[in-house]
Amino acid sequence: MPDHAVNINLLPHKEESFVVQFLNWALTVGRVLVIVTELVALLTFLYRFSLDRQLIDLHDKIKYERTIVENLQGNEKIYRDLQNSLSVAKSLDTQSSLGGKLFTDVVTMARGNVRFSDLIITTNSVRMKIHAFSVQSLNTFINKLKEDKDLGVIRIDQIENRTASSVIAVTITATLKSAETPTSGGGMINGNSLNGKPGSRQAL
Repeated sequence: MPDHAVNINLLPHKEESFVVQFLNWALTVGRVLVIVTELVALLTFLYRFSLDRQLIDLHDKIKYERTIVENLQGNEKIYRDLQNSLSVAKSLDTQSSLGGKLFTDVVTMARGNVRFSDLIITTNSVRMKIHAFSVQSLNTFINKLKEDKDLGVIRIDQIENRTASSVIAVTITATLKSAETPTSGGGMINGNSLNGKPGSRQAL
């Protein structure tokens, strides 16, 4: 007997047709497409789940911060009112300091020259009614007003020579340089002479 058996296939050998090969290839590709599609769908589902989780966390964060803001609204109003009060207080303090300095300076200038019957200091100007016993003392006082660094335009609103009491009654308005605006009309009075008629208004 021979060592190895020999298989003899007496049936006719048939090659697979093109249709069968195409169907096998289509099935293989179809299985791959199905697997890929399922993977994409799974990944999409997982990503959508992650987005939903992030959206929920974002809503929770917004709700939490909204609660904090609502709780702090009352304090915010208090803080704003306090800030406004501090601003007003600072402004008033500045005005008060300037007003006190102007009052002291004007009174010092008038000493020995004129006598006040009225003195009003505002945020824009200084208005005074004075009595001078001579033209020279009045000129001296006005020159000192013009030399003051805080005062701008010096304007004589009214001047009256009261012979019965031997005084010159004068109403003067001095603008502050911080709030000075251009003025028109009126003549200029130099530092050496003062000539005005009763009721006249002149700028210095």
